[in-house]
Amino acid sequence: MEKQDALEEKDEYNEMAKTLEMAEVKAETLQLELNQAKERIEELTVDLELLKAEFEKGNVSEEGGDGAYLTILSKSSNLNNKMYVLEIHYSSIRCFYIIIVV
Repeated sequence: MEKQDALEEKDEYNEMAKTLEMAEVKAETLQLELNQAKERIEELTVDLELLKAEFEKGNVSEEGGDGAYLTILSKSSNLNNKMYVLEIHYSSIRCFYIIIVV
């Protein structure tokens, strides 16, 4: 009976180790995506600020115009939403990881 219990414990431990490894990989992937989204948001924020400054000065070029401003604003909003979702996923994976480790 002890051998059976030991084997069951070993199987359970191995399963938990696999689950933990998958959670770590997922957390790392989500962290990379989150960092990339943050970098892209920073880039778009700079572009948006430059366009706002041009609008305030009245120096909007023909090719830029309202379309470019709205496009950048839309992309920035989409990336903010994606970053929010990634942060939620990352947090849930981290919680899962902590629960498994503890």
